[in-house]
Amino acid sequence: MLLRQIADMTGEFTLSKLAQGAGLPPSSVHRMLQPLLNAGLVARSEGSSYRAGQEYYRLAAAVLRQIDSEINASAFLNPLWNKWQETAVFCMYRPAQRIGIVTEIIQSPHSLRHVIEPFEAIPLIRGSLGRAILAYLDLGLVKALRNDTPKGRITGAPAPALKDLLRELELVRRRGIAIYRNQDADLAGVAAPVFRSGNVIVGSIGITMPTHRYDRLNANALQKDVIAASRQLAETLGHPDGNSKR
Repeated sequence: MLLRQIADMTGEFTLSKLAQGAGLPPSSVHRMLQPLLNAGLVARSEGSSYRAGQEYYRLAAAVLRQIDSEINASAFLNPLWNKWQETAVFCMYRPAQRIGIVTEIIQSPHSLRHVIEPFEAIPLIRGSLGRAILAYLDLGLVKALRNDTPKGRITGAPAPALKDLLRELELVRRRGIAIYRNQDADLAGVAAPVFRSGNVIVGSIGITMPTHRYDRLNANALQKDVIAASRQLAETLGHPDGNSKR
């Protein structure tokens, strides 16, 4: 039960928050945390906070490798990487956890880059990979995610105002692609949604890079290539018209 609560947490958490979510006294939760700490499933953070441990992530990654084997995006990431020489990513949507998970990635060969780790969790509110998925979720879920999202890990920025977020998501649906550019964080990316049969959103495929390199690229050509890759992947998953859904 505690591991399930920890899986639903975003980032660090306190003992009292974990106890509240589990419906147990803090003293009982403190006692039950000890074997999890010893096993590396939970780790201490600064102050009195905790976070998921490395062993927890290792086990989750091992399970994801088996579950996600049905979707192989490498054939569509490789052409993007070969042409643009920037980090190419496939992000799987996890409805139960309300996040995206990086299941396939080819890192940029450039020494200056924002490193994205395999099986890294991607908040749906942030960046192009998350918003390419978020644009096709129910309004109630969008509102809930916006309210629950903490400040950005890289930018430190709070979640955008709801009206601004909804305007951006409408633009994603109209364009068929999410575009993110943050000059202060020197971070940019483009990503397109991927659907399977039944118009079910399963993830996003995209490219990320520093802003200063994005500004030197042919942005229109890059966006067309990412959209094409997402549609080709969608077709392999039984979506008859690629990502023509609006």
